[in-house]
Amino acid sequence: MNLIWIKAALAKGAKMAARRSMSILAASLAASLVLLGYALVGQTRSAMRNGEQALRRTPILA
Repeated sequence: MNLIWIKAALAKGAKMAARRSMSILAASLAASLVLLGYALVGQTRSAMRNGEQALRRTPILA
């Protein structure tokens, strides 16, 4: 009887550990995606700023 309880507890612990590692993996993946998004937004903003400055510098031929 005790052995069955120990096996069940071990199986439950293994399931919890697997679930926890999956959630840690998912959280790290989400964090890296967020950081990537911030980097892309920052790059597009700086590119837009550079484009605006280039447009201001070029004379408009009408």
